[in-house]
Amino acid sequence: MAYGYGQGQIEKAGQDRAQKVVDILKLGDSDKIVEALKGDRELAPAAAGFALEEMDSSRKAKQAGDIKRQEIQAQLQAFGAGGSPEQPTNSMFGEYTPTKDQRNQLIREGLSMGLTPNAASEYANENLSASKSLSKDALAKIEEARRRAANLESIAAEAEAGVEGAGATGGMLGGVRNLASLAWSILSPEEREQRASEKLLDATKPKVIMESRTPGSGALSDFESRALLGAGASSLNTPEENNILIGNMRNTAQIQRDYSNFLEAYIQDKGDALGADIAWQQYKAANPPFIRGEDGKLTFNKDRQSWVDYFAGNAVPQVDSATTSVGSGSSTPLPGETKEQFIARMMAGG
Repeated sequence: MAYGYGQGQIEKAGQDRAQKVVDILKLGDSDKIVEALKGDRELAPAAAGFALEEMDSSRKAKQAGDIKRQEIQAQLQAFGAGGSPEQPTNSMFGEYTPTKDQRNQLIREGLSMGLTPNAASEYANENLSASKSLSKDALAKIEEARRRAANLESIAAEAEAGVEGAGATGGMLGGVRNLASLAWSILSPEEREQRASEKLLDATKPKVIMESRTPGSGALSDFESRALLGAGASSLNTPEENNILIGNMRNTAQIQRDYSNFLEAYIQDKGDALGADIAWQQYKAANPPFIRGEDGKLTFNKDRQSWVDYFAGNAVPQVDSATTSVGSGSSTPLPGETKEQFIARMMAGG
């Protein structure tokens, strides 16, 4: 019985001391604990072992956490996704998280779930597939809008030539005039030319009807296209009526160009087309493509704000897109033109 202690007392003293060490350990001062254990000869070996195990377990857990964080950071750096979580980016189309930053965040999420770098990359790609699909669809819409614009300009030119050559058409005496023209065309070369012009004019009608069908979302809805284009120009209309329809063809072509330029700028600015349709509908709601005139008929809205001014929030002079076309006076950005250059050009009068 060393030092007059009974066996039970020694064990009790050892347990009490071990508990004290454990309590110290919970305070997190591991260096002091190590020194205390080294210099304490009375501490029961079992208690010392227990305390050391507790301390060692805590150290290992901390080291494992540090190693895991270092591994994840290294993996993120290897995949170009290092650094702290990205902050939203501002653009003329509002606040958003770029696709690259979204991918980085998804890679972090995958790695934190224990995925390998390759698996985390695939996890990010799968989650971004919807965004990629939207962007692919948007590129097709850009191409389709530009095709429609070119076709409508071509049809408008054909109809205009037909109107100029056909002379008087339509109206209350249209039927009588047509019968007389048919009879007179046998003898008159001029009348034959007019009849040919009428045929040219009438040939544009089915082309316009085809271009007025716009299924799905795009620059204009089916209703809007048909309201602007009607059934197309024809010899059944007066020259005045045909000229209005021809003007609407060109105006509709301009809207298609505006839409394609907007969508292209949106993708370039934000990295994908997510939210583009909503943004375009908001723009159209604030700037309807057509309005009702004093006669109650739908007519092109010449005072609508350009999409660049709308999204940039700039109060610049309005451009009459009914009289502009792609070129130096266009109400849409020219190829390679920055937003600042575009606004300066519009301020200078085109």
